[in-house]
Amino acid sequence: MPDASAPVKRNTEAHLVASADFDDTVDPWTTIIGATHPERTAVFEALDRFSALPGALPPLEIRIHEEGGCRGHSGLFRTGPERWQIDLCEVTPWVILHEMGHAWTALHLTDQQRREFSRRWGLESWHDPDTPWRLRGAEHAADTIAWGLLEEPVGCHLPNGPIAHRLQAFRQLTAVDSPRVRCATPPASREHNTLYDQGRTLSTVREQPTVVVEGASPLPYKRILELVEVAGLESVVVAWVDTGRGPAGRARQRENLVILSDDLKPKFAENLLAHELAHLLTVGHDHHNQEWCHEYQRIGEAISEEAQQVVETHLEIRYRNCWP
Repeated sequence: MPDASAPVKRNTEAHLVASADFDDTVDPWTTIIGATHPERTAVFEALDRFSALPGALPPLEIRIHEEGGCRGHSGLFRTGPERWQIDLCEVTPWVILHEMGHAWTALHLTDQQRREFSRRWGLESWHDPDTPWRLRGAEHAADTIAWGLLEEPVGCHLPNGPIAHRLQAFRQLTAVDSPRVRCATPPASREHNTLYDQGRTLSTVREQPTVVVEGASPLPYKRILELVEVAGLESVVVAWVDTGRGPAGRARQRENLVILSDDLKPKFAENLLAHELAHLLTVGHDHHNQEWCHEYQRIGEAISEEAQQVVETHLEIRYRNCWP
């Protein structure tokens, strides 16, 4: 078994990059210390995602810590005289991309670009230690790059709003569009469609719905995608938010938007997602009528057995008046 603390070459195996792609002043080597094999793989995948941006990452030393190595944070980034260092206490795609986003912006943005970015998005400073964390441009920029390099697709046809603003912020930082953007021509059937990536034809494939997930989801993205596919919807935004004392779930049909409470247990989250997807399918009909019940029950058949019990309880007790 290879030594997890051994230096790892970025430009080997699947990470081969021609030397011409790097500035002569930038060492293309990355060192990973203290990582398991899955953690090393996660870091490699994040490095690959940065190939979508103009300009390479700087030389990095990435250290994986079990606890206590990040001063109470999920990760930390710091510059250095030779290699810049990233400490990771949570090895997730978001945290890795966020900390690498700090490295990329530190290397490639000018002071003027940092000021313009902070001013445009209403942030108090770039990285003033007296400024609250959430109002620092450096943190907002790292979040923007991490969000723009995640794997889940974003439909270019979505209405103006938070997602459109994030795409604009990503382009302001990087001068390129997020690789998450996927646009689709209107399908001739639900079976096949030609997909485009920023205007370039990719291939003709079986159509998948465009599903955008916002917030801290209690469900895996793959599970949400499966339920949207069962529903037969072509594009949906699923936003997990703090709903406070309001309803735990709402559906906005004009926007193809489902808003759900982010503190639900998975079985209730699955049930409520099926519940609100059914509302998106019954546009213009009375609330909780027979058609809605049919769709709710149909989508509910695809969720976990534990969550199905919740659906059955709702249909038999709470929505008994749906049935003739």
